[in-house]
Amino acid sequence: MDNVVRLVPARDGGDMTALDDYRAAVPPHLDRWALVDPARLLRDLRQRMPLTAGQSVLCQVERPATDQLLVAHTVVWRGRGPADEMEARDDAEEAMRGIGHRDWVWDDDVRLSSSVVVVVIRDGRAVTRSSDFHLAHALRYANNPFQALLGDLIVVTPHGWIAVCDDLAGLEPTSTPEP
Repeated sequence: MDNVVRLVPARDGGDMTALDDYRAAVPPHLDRWALVDPARLLRDLRQRMPLTAGQSVLCQVERPATDQLLVAHTVVWRGRGPADEMEARDDAEEAMRGIGHRDWVWDDDVRLSSSVVVVVIRDGRAVTRSSDFHLAHALRYANNPFQALLGDLIVVTPHGWIAVCDDLAGLEPTSTPEP
């Protein structure tokens, strides 16, 4: 069943793909991979795991610009993170496999209505660092072998959070210090 595309009834009586249906529902001010509410993603993640400083988490978010459902997550890096960008990319690819992505399999368009988001949890101020951009760059290339859209990079600290690509920030939720 290679190249299967699920069809859903269109509003006009014709057929459209699940991706077309999702695109039609995305508000005009958002991209289809953008989060409707980054703070809500962090609250949802906090319900599944503590937001403890010293780790970076890869999240799979279904329909990020509409329903924003956190469907999977995994810790990618602990402590200082990867030694270099190549190691970061390899780790991110392994994490993507861990949350269900398959190498070079494009069996339907469902994954194109979801995105992967990296949440960096650390001490310090809620500002971006050069290391954050290195992780974002590594993830940009790590998603190439998979059917995955790259969402945002969110930094969470005890002082609040910042969504790097979307230029959004907030005071809650926050991280807890490293043990």
